Formats: sequence, C-alpha cells, structure tokens
Amino acid sequence: MKDYELICDRIRAKKAQWHNIKASLLMSDVEGLIMDIEPYSNADRNASHISFLLKDLLEVLSIDFKSSAEKECAFKCLVNEIDCSLAPK
Repeated sequence: MKDYELICDRIRAKKAQWHNIKASLLMSDVEGLIMDIEPYSNADRNASHISFLLKDLLEVLSIDFKSSAEKECAFKCLVNEIDCSLAPK
C-alpha cells in the first residue's frame, strides 16, 4: 500500500473530475485507486473503509439501473460518503 494520505489526496483530486467523465474512465480511475490502497494492514480501518466504498462505487457504475436518475442518485450518495470519510477528524 502506498502512503494512505497520498492516496487520499489523489482521491480528492480525481473526485472533482468524476462528474464530468465517461463511466469507463471513471471505472478505470476507481480500479487504479483500489489497486493503490490494497493490500492494507488489518489494523488500518481508514484504508479498509475507503477501499470498501470505492468497490461499492465500482459496483454502482457496473449495475444496469432502471433509470439514469437512480444510478446518479446512488453515485452521488457514494461520492458523498467518500467525501465524509476523507474529511479530517
């Protein structure tokens, strides 16, 4: 695992672009971030939580929702959760 804070900085920078890029590029970004985070130590709850959220985001992007509004809502909810998880405590 690379330095967790550096990964968080990358997530913050990339997250700003996520609303404006194609799903395939977004999926590639998210996959790359997951690869950078893992493997993490079992004691690193922050890395574990962010990895879990990024995997959920990847799943949302791959699901065929009934409407684009549902997909957009799920996407925004996960991005907001990632925001909250990256916020300094």
